[in-house]
Amino acid sequence: MIKQLTVLAIPCAFAGALMTSAHAASHGGDDKPKVTTHGSLGFALNIQDSNESWEMKNTKARLGVNAMQATRYGKLIGQLEFDYDNASNNTNQSDGSGADDNGDEIDVRSARVVLQTPGKSTFVFGGRTPSGNYADNYAHMDIFDGGGYHYFQQPDFTGKMIGYKSPTFSDIHVGVSLTANDPANDEDQDAYHFRVVWNSGPWHLGYGHIESNASTADDSSRESVSFIYTDGPLMVGLTHEDKLRPAGDQDGDTVLGLAASYTMGDHTLRGAVYSQDSDTDTNDGLSATTLEYSLALNKYSNMFVTLDQFDVTDSSDDDATVIGINMQW
Repeated sequence: MIKQLTVLAIPCAFAGALMTSAHAASHGGDDKPKVTTHGSLGFALNIQDSNESWEMKNTKARLGVNAMQATRYGKLIGQLEFDYDNASNNTNQSDGSGADDNGDEIDVRSARVVLQTPGKSTFVFGGRTPSGNYADNYAHMDIFDGGGYHYFQQPDFTGKMIGYKSPTFSDIHVGVSLTANDPANDEDQDAYHFRVVWNSGPWHLGYGHIESNASTADDSSRESVSFIYTDGPLMVGLTHEDKLRPAGDQDGDTVLGLAASYTMGDHTLRGAVYSQDSDTDTNDGLSATTLEYSLALNKYSNMFVTLDQFDVTDSSDDDATVIGINMQW
């Protein structure tokens, strides 16, 4: 039932928003889009405690362009962002030799068109786009510059999708999306997603449901519940995820994460714990802890130290210390 409603919701909402917007404005803007650029760059030293090895690398090496234009039906936004982490950390020597096949790859981080209507509806059309479910239900667990966000299956970006976010009514908004990235299978939609989020003052409560139906054998679902309390410099939040699992009797892994941060002037302390339960012995009882101190150099730059410990399996773990600096513009 949820799947059918999700499939119908986006075209119906889109048609309704366009009709409403057409009545609200007699003409759109004829000016050229307003274009802005942005970027970021970081550097980190990663010290693996298990073998005392060091790795130095660039992080968050990104460049992006935003174009914004008024239309009769609302504000149209084009976003394109590239990720240069792989390219900036390739195996080239100083003489240009030694590169591997994929070492100089530049990745597309975001490529999407967004329509924001006068009625506060938002439509997203993207081959690569930030995930709305991640933003609403997981981002507060992924607050570290040098680690964290362990065991969760939800990625921060998704692709080949269309999405809709409703206006806010009584502090509640709804989001739905459809993904179709495999034309070889027998499904019109490879995945669909539904979420409902309540934000009221310092309180946040969210629920997300994703179902993958690429084939009958692979049908699976994932559910998440999030809670956040924010009061000035303090943030406390949790997310519980029931991972993608095949349809039938087989259970998937479940993950619980608790995170908090506190800011005092230029100083920010962050911490999180994660735990995973599973019917598979090697994945059962895994835990992780991440602690971080960040010093703001100004509004756009910071230095940080991260202590990251996590179980890889039930019999092995991985501890690391990360020291780095970030800037953005």
